[in-house]
Amino acid sequence: YKEVSEIGAGIGKAAVYASRYGIKYVMYDLPLVNVVQGWYLLKAGLDVVLYGEEGEGIKVLPYWEFAGADVVLNTDSFAEMDRSIVKDYLQKISGVLLSINQEEDGANGGYRHVLVREVAAEVGLTRVVRSPFWLRRDYVEELYISQKRG
Repeated sequence: YKEVSEIGAGIGKAAVYASRYGIKYVMYDLPLVNVVQGWYLLKAGLDVVLYGEEGEGIKVLPYWEFAGADVVLNTDSFAEMDRSIVKDYLQKISGVLLSINQEEDGANGGYRHVLVREVAAEVGLTRVVRSPFWLRRDYVEELYISQKRG
């Protein structure tokens, strides 16, 4: 794989580490978060390509630019998105997805998190690994492969 795409990339720390290994990285997030990500990555001394720019470097793009990817990472955000948005993202994946998300029972005010495994099954992603995420309680680490994989 030549490129990793992260949906809901937070501040961008995974992109920093990926750049150290020569991995091309694209981050998709809310526009306000994109501003923080761009600032953080630029202050880290990295080459950054912001929305509307051309060039080589870590791409920081708004969520609506996600058109699909071969390798996708998502941590901490699919579980809190609207189910239809998660489904839209997952339908566009043509390779592998690493999901690290929570699966608590809704004891916090009755809110039920989106379960990635349910939506992935709906769109035809095949789960190949599932295990508890050892760093955080009520989180699972799952690896999926798309049937569209060429």
